Amino acid sequence: MELSPDLANLCLAAGTTLVNSMTSDAWAAARDAFLGFLVRNGDPASRELRLDSDREALRLASDDEKGLLADKTSAIWATRLEDLVERNPEAITELASLIKLIGSMPGSNAVTNAGVQQQAGDGGLNIFSGRDTKIG
Repeated sequence: MELSPDLANLCLAAGTTLVNSMTSDAWAAARDAFLGFLVRNGDPASRELRLDSDREALRLASDDEKGLLADKTSAIWATRLEDLVERNPEAITELASLIKLIGSMPGSNAVTNAGVQQQAGDGGLNIFSGRDTKIG
């Protein structure tokens, strides 16, 4: 079964939120919440080891490696979550709630609403910047 773009985006957002929380002060609470979600939705408890090893790899990565490793780890978790929601569609609502929960935890550096959609016509120019953009 192929996932809808919305569902694939939800899984990617969840993977990104999870990985961002791995390097935050909210990790212990985020980890427990995420692990509970996995166990309740039929994913083996052995994922606990994966969560811990992924966090340790991010913690030990150099600043130069951290961004690429975080992107790769987020994509891997997104794929795992896609597999989980394909097997258990009832988990979709809980996954969306989990993203919000982790993003609201004190000390969290999770990005929970980062969608951008732009479109330029003929000869048009779109510029998006999170901050400090100088043109010209």
